[in-house]
Amino acid sequence: MVVHFRDRGRSAHPFRGLSMNNIIYIVGLIVVVLAILSFLGLR
Repeated sequence: MVVHFRDRGRSAHPFRGLSMNNIIYIVGLIVVVLAILSFLGLR
């Protein structure tokens, strides 16, 4: 049963990596937008 669970986690790993990259991409976009808004707000 433990081996089956490990195989299941191994197969789900690529999806986990994709979601992590997606989260990093979204956070990066939010940071860039906030930086631009703060820069325009300072001017």
